[in-house]
Order: sequence, then C-alpha cells, then structure tokens
Amino acid sequence: MNTGITKSQIEAQLRDLMRGIKNIDALYGFGSFFRASEYNDIDLVVVISCCRHEQLRIYEEIIQACGPLSQRIGLRFDITPLTPSEFAEEPLREMKSLIPIYLKGASHASGA
Repeated sequence: MNTGITKSQIEAQLRDLMRGIKNIDALYGFGSFFRASEYNDIDLVVVISCCRHEQLRIYEEIIQACGPLSQRIGLRFDITPLTPSEFAEEPLREMKSLIPIYLKGASHASGA
C-alpha cells in the first residue's frame, strides 16, 4: 500500500503528536508496517504514566490526536496502551522487535 508519505515522515508526525500529550512516556511501532511487509494498519504501543482514573482520558486524547494523520494516509492506527509496569512485563509477542518512535525527553527516537 502506498500512503503517499514515508515511514520516517509518519514517525516524525507521531513523535510531534506525542510531545503534545501529557503523561506519554514512550511510543513504539511494531507489526507488518514496521517490518516493511504487506500491511493494512499501523500497530503502536503507547506507554502512559498516570493515575488509573486518567488513563482512559489520555488514551482517548491519543486516538483523537492521531485521527487527522490516519485520515491523511488512509490507514488506521491500532494503539495498545500500557502502563510502565505492564510494559515491563513484556506482554506482547513482538516486544523484542519494537521500534522506538517517541521516548520522553529524547530529541527523537528513530529515523533521521
């Protein structure tokens, strides 16, 4: 699938979006899009560091922030939210192959 935008550009735009949302510790990509295989969505893991009652609100904020980019590229983002402790437990099959996109405090996590 040709989105008309490069993987690096998508990562850069996602990084910018995450910087604008409080309590996001990290954003990682995984799955077929990041393996350069045939894909129909973009799989992301977001690490949310906040109290329990705020997690849903922040997740909804992430979904809303990604909406315009999703429409522009014609792909759905499949976002898996995890707390830092859940992330540390490595619950996903692809944990060892996660692509760092945004790490809080870093100038950029991947790409040029």
